[in-house]
Amino acid sequence: MKRFCLRLLLFACTFIGFNAALILLVPTDKNHYLLAYADKMKRLQATSPPRIVIIGGSNTAFGIDSRLIAQATSMEVVNMGLHAGIGIRFSLDESLPYIKPGDIVVLQIEYGNFFSGGNGEPETLPLLLNTIGWENARRMNAAQLRNVTAGIPQVAWTNLKRLAKWPITHTLDTQPRTDKFVYTRSGFNAYGDEVSHLRFSNQPANPGTATTHQTVDKEFIHYLKHTISLYEKRGARVIILPPASSQANFRLNYNNHIGEALESIGHAYAKPPEQMTVPDSCAFDTGYHLNQTGTRINTLRITNTLVPHLDKKFYTGAR
Repeated sequence: MKRFCLRLLLFACTFIGFNAALILLVPTDKNHYLLAYADKMKRLQATSPPRIVIIGGSNTAFGIDSRLIAQATSMEVVNMGLHAGIGIRFSLDESLPYIKPGDIVVLQIEYGNFFSGGNGEPETLPLLLNTIGWENARRMNAAQLRNVTAGIPQVAWTNLKRLAKWPITHTLDTQPRTDKFVYTRSGFNAYGDEVSHLRFSNQPANPGTATTHQTVDKEFIHYLKHTISLYEKRGARVIILPPASSQANFRLNYNNHIGEALESIGHAYAKPPEQMTVPDSCAFDTGYHLNQTGTRINTLRITNTLVPHLDKKFYTGAR
């Protein structure tokens, strides 16, 4: 038994050491899609209020033309959207210290966060930390840290695959392609919008897993109410908009309990969720990612919602 325990301990130490070496010693992918988060944070820190700060997942990244919103409102726009797998809590907590009086914060929370607690996923959250720095874990809660821990082997595996490809590609960085869309840091513009996908044709959209039968996480709603109050204390106005979604994706992922939960904390949707859907033909590669036509429709809808709050001329064009 003692010999077995020693072997088990040796295996565990070897496994941990191997994973740690792959994570700590392999250089960061400088063009990794998630590294765009660092660029977004720099813009958030560098721009002056009043600004429009839009926080969400990849739906926000893939469905907004911030330049048009900036032109219509005469305000700086910061698109913080990146990936639903990060979890909305991470984006909200990390952005909070840089919110300033006069900012308008638009929350586009993808529906899955309401059921999962907004804590991110093991497949994505540790990958983000590996690209932007592990010290960002300091504000995480226990559920987020569990997801990070569970996903560490996948980070090591990803780095191992990058090393294996190096003799062929001669680079450890993700390379964009001209023949098909690739998720990269370089695909974002200065505002934080993902724009490289707009030149490609629609790809088959994964409908995802139905969540309409699930129950809204009460702890997440409590967190959201508290966090919005912190944003408001910093002098920001918070507007919650439903995420843009293809009609098929909306039917799978939304239920009325979400809207009721938001109303219960005094922060109802500024626009009915069904009015933020687009035809399925406007989906790029998922029901949450929009092509050029979908991006235009969504941008006009968001602007139409924001402009009345700015006491400026109503911006027409969206249906």
